[in-house]
Parts: sequence; structure tokens; C-alpha cells
Amino acid sequence: MVIDPPSFAKSKRKVAKKKYSELAGLGAQLTKKGGLLLLASCSSRIKEKEFLNLHKEEFRSRGIKYELEEVTAHAIDHPVTFDEGAYLKSAYYRMY
Repeated sequence: MVIDPPSFAKSKRKVAKKKYSELAGLGAQLTKKGGLLLLASCSSRIKEKEFLNLHKEEFRSRGIKYELEEVTAHAIDHPVTFDEGAYLKSAYYRMY
């Protein structure tokens, strides 16, 4: 299951956090056991650590078992030279 929405955090950060959490929960419900769930974000306002914590809290609150397999960011051909440039992030979760 791949969930790669447009940036939710263009203006309202609180709303964005809620939407990313909701999508993580819905994606986990729709991913069969043993399946891989990919959650992505293209928002510079939500940092990677916060993005991952949103997933962790959502999964915990729903009693969902998972394993974080990989976190990815920009490819080498997209160098990040300033904080706002680090907007791409993806998390790969094995769902149990």
C-alpha cells in the first residue's frame, strides 16, 4: 500500500499532523498482515522525526503491530543545502 499525498502543511501545521496520522492509521488497516505500507510526505514544515512519531503514536493508539524497515529522503541528485530543502521523506513499514 502506498500513501503519498500532496503537502498538507502548506498553511496549517496542526491540520497537517492530524491528516498524516489519519492516513497512517487507514493505510495500516488496509495493508494485509505481512504487507508493506509506504507513507510519504513532501512537506518541509513536518520534519522527518515528527513524521515518524506521528505514525508511531497512531499505530500505538490503534494497537497496530509493525516494524519500521526503512526511511528514505532525497536522492543524491537532489542535494539539500538548507533546512526547508529537506522536504521529501518516506517510511516503509512491515505490518503484522
